[in-house]
Amino acid sequence: MLEFSKDNFSSLAEAKAYPYTVNTKKITEGVCKQFLLDYENFPCIITNVEGNPVYPNKWAHMRAIRNDLQNPYSSIIDVMMTRLESNGHFEIDVDTQAGLANIMLAHSLEDVLFKDINEVNAFLDLTNLTTKPYQDKTQADWDALDAPEPVEQAVIYNANDYEIKTGSQGFEFDITILDGSTDNIFDVRLETCEVDQGQHDINNWFEINNAFTPVRQGKGNMFKWFIDGSSKRTKTYNRFYFTPRKACEFSVSVKVV
Repeated sequence: MLEFSKDNFSSLAEAKAYPYTVNTKKITEGVCKQFLLDYENFPCIITNVEGNPVYPNKWAHMRAIRNDLQNPYSSIIDVMMTRLESNGHFEIDVDTQAGLANIMLAHSLEDVLFKDINEVNAFLDLTNLTTKPYQDKTQADWDALDAPEPVEQAVIYNANDYEIKTGSQGFEFDITILDGSTDNIFDVRLETCEVDQGQHDINNWFEINNAFTPVRQGKGNMFKWFIDGSSKRTKTYNRFYFTPRKACEFSVSVKVV
């Protein structure tokens, strides 16, 4: 599926109209019935002496064949309808025995239920589900594609060692919004490193997944965020990374408290 981007679409209207088709490898009971009831495009092929259809649609014709136990195709139709009724769908998959059997069953109904091979193929093509994944996109969504990507920013406590050192201390972060933007949310990522006799391997940092809940921007251009010193998520060496949900210019400073 094409990504919603201005590289793939020249306008919002084009993106909203973009069709995406997936082969579901099955025909649902509802879709099957809708097809068989479509008299205008797929009328009943059995006519009387006046040339008029005997049945109002293929669905009625199909049920009549099923109920006529003298009809040699009654058992085939019964298998087809039973699978639809019991499973809610009719499997059409060349990679499975059941799917292949159903495809063969559909072809066996050419000149019986379906007029010709084109109608058989139209029936089998009901496995293709087409949607418009971007039809609910708005002008705001389209304009937002021009916005810069949010940038992750590392918080540095000791510029020489580029990590925050702590024992049992807590942290106080001052977050300053530099471009006047509002209503932002910051995701906080934490990397930690243990120590061994006062030394640590600078390449042995590991990330603590979901360490903190996102930080919501407070009122004004500057707000604070605290981490309690007893937090078991922090280790001897810690690095914090802030990423805004919406791109903005900001700075973060920290002190041990």
